[in-house]
Amino acid sequence: MGIRKHFEKKPPDENLKLQDLSLKQEETPELKFDPETEITESAWQGMKQKLENYRNSDWWDFAALAMSMKILSPDKSSELNIDDQAWQGMKQKLENYRNSNWRLFADQAMSMKILSPDKSSDLKIDNKAWQKMKQELEANRNSNWWEDFAIQARRMKIMAADKIKVTDQGLEITMRPPESFKSEKKPRPERRQF
Repeated sequence: MGIRKHFEKKPPDENLKLQDLSLKQEETPELKFDPETEITESAWQGMKQKLENYRNSDWWDFAALAMSMKILSPDKSSELNIDDQAWQGMKQKLENYRNSNWRLFADQAMSMKILSPDKSSDLKIDNKAWQKMKQELEANRNSNWWEDFAIQARRMKIMAADKIKVTDQGLEITMRPPESFKSEKKPRPERRQF
């Protein structure tokens, strides 16, 4: 009830109460997403069919859709059929991006690491690739393109992660401890005087 309505309903000489002056808050909806009810069997089958279509046409879209499906339903992700053909196709797409588009390279590598964390050494993230992805990150930072910055930072965090695991609770990312990033100082050789 607003203040004006308070005075319209009650004579002005009546004492005002603080509760009468407060505005009613709208209830916030409870944000629930239950994958078991939201992702029906027909929706899952539709995604699987689209995934198979991508298997024959575009390994970038294949990787992106398969990653999303694995995150949505990790218990069903063994049906995604990430066989050797799929892995080699995604790997070839990654190599195509290696010297032409570092943003897409990072996106493809991130998807592949989430899909098969045990094969992440196949991604061949060498120093050149990492520096090029860092340049992309810095360009976004310097241009104040914060959405692109956040997306590139997310990709790089996933690639740098020690462990990636998709559970029914979501994506679990385990990073190496910060002290492991510091370069170790090599001991100096001992000098002896003769």
